[in-house]
Formats: sequence, C-alpha cells, structure tokens
Amino acid sequence: MKRVNLFLWINEWCNLDCSYCNVVKSQKQLTFEDCKKAFVYYIKFFPDAEGYNVFFMWGEPMLSYSDIQKNILYLRALWERIGKPIDTFMPTNGTLLSESRLDFFRKYNHQVSLSIDSLDPSYDYRNIRDREDISSVPVLLKNLKLFQNYSDILRVKIVVMPDMVEGVLHTFNTLRELWFSFINIQPAHWVLWTQERQKAYIGVLLQTKFIASGIENLKSTTLKWSHRNEDDGPRFIWCAKWRSEIFIDSYGEIYVCDAFLAYPYEKRKKYAHDNLFKPNFNQKKFEEYRDWKYCNNTILWDDSDITHCEICDETKSCSTLCNALPNNDSDYDRDILMSNFHLYRKLDMLWI
Repeated sequence: MKRVNLFLWINEWCNLDCSYCNVVKSQKQLTFEDCKKAFVYYIKFFPDAEGYNVFFMWGEPMLSYSDIQKNILYLRALWERIGKPIDTFMPTNGTLLSESRLDFFRKYNHQVSLSIDSLDPSYDYRNIRDREDISSVPVLLKNLKLFQNYSDILRVKIVVMPDMVEGVLHTFNTLRELWFSFINIQPAHWVLWTQERQKAYIGVLLQTKFIASGIENLKSTTLKWSHRNEDDGPRFIWCAKWRSEIFIDSYGEIYVCDAFLAYPYEKRKKYAHDNLFKPNFNQKKFEEYRDWKYCNNTILWDDSDITHCEICDETKSCSTLCNALPNNDSDYDRDILMSNFHLYRKLDMLWI
C-alpha cells in the first residue's frame, strides 16, 4: 500500500460566507487531544502504508491555527518514531495568513491551497461573514507580495461562478505572471450551470489549458491534458476514496470519505463506521460505503436517477459530484444537480 489520506474536519466554522459553499457550519471543532486520537486511529487503520497525507479541512482551518501548529509538530515527531513520512496539507481562504504563520508552514513543508477566485475587489461571492457587503478579495490583494515569497508551499485554486467565466483567463494569467507555479481551476459546485454557461466555461478552460501547456514549470491537476483519443469515452476511475483514505469529522465520527461533509451531523452520522471516542469498528458498514458509486448511491435521493449511463465503474464526473450535494434536503434542486453532472461529464471528455 502506497500513500493514504486522512481528511480531518478540524473545525466547522468559517470567517467568510461564500455563495457556493455547501459545507454545514457550526461551532464544533476538534481539540489537539482529539486530533492525536485521530492520528493514532489513522495509522492503525492503514498499518501497511508507505506514507501518510494529513489534510486539515473545513470550514476555515486557520481559525484553528494554534492547534494546527501543535498537530504539525506532533506529526513530525510521529514521523520520526514510525519511520514513515507524514506530510500535511490545508486549504484556506487566505485572509488569516501572515508572514510568521507562513514561515512556520515553510519550516515544516506544510502545503497550503489558497483560494483566489478573482482579483476584482468588487467580487461578491466570497464576502466576509456578517459583513455581506465586504468582499475578501481586497484582503488577498493586499497580501499578494507576501504570498509571492512563499510560492514553494502555496498553490492556488480558482473556483469559477457561472457569471464570472469571462474573467478566469485574466485571473489565471495575472497569478501565473506574479508567482504561482501550481494553479487549479474548477467550476463552483451546487450552482446552476446553463448550457450557455457550460459552453463558455469549457471554452475558457481550453484556452487556459493551451496556455498552460506552453509553460514548462506550471503544475496543475486540472490543466494537464489527458493525452487520450476522442473515441476513448469517459475516463473511468477507481474512486479516489476507494481504499486509501478516511474522513473524520469534528464530532469524531469516522467515514470512508469526505463526501459526507455536505450533510448536517444528524443526517451524516448514520453513515459513520466508527467513532474516535467510542471505537467499535464496523467492517460491514465500512465496506458498504467504501464501494458505493454515484449511479446507485443510496445517500442520493432515490428519484434523482442522474447517471443511468449503463456503466459499472465510476467516472471522474460521478466522483466530482460527490462534493456538490446541498447541505440539506430543502436545498435540493434537480436542475442544479443535473447541470453540475452534465458539466463534469463534459469536462471528463476533454481530450487532446
């Protein structure tokens, strides 16, 4: 077994209120002592792994910065004790980063995925919580020169809203010219992508891919060409969640993957196969939810019927849809779900 992943929901709160975010918010969080239990469980769960990746996730991890510091130091000591590498990762909206914090992350090679959706100060899809009229973009713009000094540990993610497609190329080119050598671009989840907007997004993405292909040192998981033939059809994959990761939420519930994060606790906990604070591993439950596919997934509404594509393996578009679910039943909208699925399927089919 090679590397395995732990997605650790270290807190459930965020200082922003992004329009496209479908993650449930609460004041619940894991303490440092809780996290240590999670790490021990994780290592025991995958004893044969060659190495370990730990992701500090949702809502805004930097709200738990002091605990993340302790966790990184603990994991470095654990690395030395078990003789296997343990690398750490974290997404962030960037508003709480500082020079001293970035220095600490660099010292321990803690990799940070920074969300920069736009460089327009009036961009209002990522506004500061309780201040709906104030965008977070000016905070990031003020710190661009600081971030430039840490491009070795920072990568950027551009999340694209349907009505902001035309600005993606400018944002990408500007960030690339400034400093970033690792850029990902993805469509926003759980918003309506009309046929027109899907076409526009794919057109801009193709332009960005061609630009990226001529930049030798640019890395990306979304801008690389797949080098397939058009007749190959959809990309079939073993789900990334398949046999190489677990997800632990801030209640200590343990799941086969992070797709369950979009559900409120009372709904998602029935899918947990164990709990940090009263471990009683349920092998049958784990196997059941480890192997589900979106085309027959029981946690999706039975009447959605979205992927009757007569295939037995999961495609990348099915996997992507995992994290596009609404966070409560009242938000469910079949048109939005279908528009998301069809966009991801089209992205699946991009080839060169």
